[in-house]
Amino acid sequence: MQKENVKVVVKLVCFPGEFLSGVSRFFVSDGKTSVRSKIGRCRITTLRQNTDFNVGLTPDLYAKQRGFTLIELLVVVLIIGILASVALPQYQKAVTKSRLSTLKTLVESMVQAQDRYYLANNTYTLDLDALDVDWPTPQEITTPTENTKQYNYAWGFCRLELGGAVNCGHSTSAIIYERYVTHSAGAGMRTCGADTTNTTSMQVCKQETGKTTAYWTGHSGKDRAGSWSFYIYN
Repeated sequence: MQKENVKVVVKLVCFPGEFLSGVSRFFVSDGKTSVRSKIGRCRITTLRQNTDFNVGLTPDLYAKQRGFTLIELLVVVLIIGILASVALPQYQKAVTKSRLSTLKTLVESMVQAQDRYYLANNTYTLDLDALDVDWPTPQEITTPTENTKQYNYAWGFCRLELGGAVNCGHSTSAIIYERYVTHSAGAGMRTCGADTTNTTSMQVCKQETGKTTAYWTGHSGKDRAGSWSFYIYN
């Protein structure tokens, strides 16, 4: 009897709980539907009938249903690791630069307010409320030294130094921006400070200032733990 090749969409159940779907090639012989067989007994469900047969999956259909090999999974993990090692430091650096930019805005507004206060009173002040600048209410106010007042927030701190610098720092990014008021020994000098144990903040300060050597390194006040390096802007 001549064999007639037809394509049908089937669902195969070859082992308990294992379902395979695809397109396979069937032929009609002696009035019975059968399929090229290699793997044993399976149950075939078609649109027209539901019968048990000895069937075999074609290599193409089987390949589409197999899982990942251990080598393939290891390659994927390796690629993800390489991408993470490159992307994560760049992301951390971008976040630190953004926070430093915010600190600059805060410090510059405070320095301008201090200079306006000096013009009116011939002196600077440690009292933030005395300055004509909008400022959020601090969580805590401390006095690290007699001539310094520090305003602490959830994200970090800002300091007023009498006749000296104004600086703000971000605790998580371990970075500080500092500028000296007009009528001071520093007169407009700007610095970027970084915790020496934080690689990202050190890199950002060096890139921002264009300096590779710090003009000063040490403990920066009793409320700042660890060692800090300060780089002067050009």
